[in-house]
Amino acid sequence: MATEFPILQIVEHGRDGQVIYRDSAGELSFYWEFGGNNVLALINVGTAAEWSRRSPWAVARRGEILRFVADEVARQKAPNAPVKVDDAAGVIYLFERGVPAAPVASAAAPPKNYLWHILIGMAVVVGLFIAAILISQRAHAFIATQDAPVAPSLRTGQQVATLLARSNPICLRCTATRPRTATA
Repeated sequence: MATEFPILQIVEHGRDGQVIYRDSAGELSFYWEFGGNNVLALINVGTAAEWSRRSPWAVARRGEILRFVADEVARQKAPNAPVKVDDAAGVIYLFERGVPAAPVASAAAPPKNYLWHILIGMAVVVGLFIAAILISQRAHAFIATQDAPVAPSLRTGQQVATLLARSNPICLRCTATRPRTATA
């Protein structure tokens, strides 16, 4: 029994696997994984430069092979799913049914609207760090105490009486008492 070429085999290993393309000239193997959002799956087929190094026999037929792989994967696993072949990136995208095969954002950089969230988050973290440093440094500052209680407070009807005494400012860093200047 003769095998008709080309053929496509999809090997699954949980959330990813291999897509194996075979024809009379040879075999190609591509990595696939499930996508996110409206992308069902993506197949990393490699760039034209990678094909030149890895599979020179298939370079002349690259466009034909990629179209066959895209159509056959959709036929076997996601009938009627829109498919986009990104030749420059070397990726085939399968989208949810009813979602047009729109351009896909590059994975190299996050979308610009997330960049602002990252920058604002970093600014908040830096601000909190600076505030923590200032608060810890404040504990080492001089604390000027004018009056300090020297005995427990007493309640006299509607009022509270506390005996106070003047004290000198204390340096918490060196725990030394600074002398007060005499006032006339």
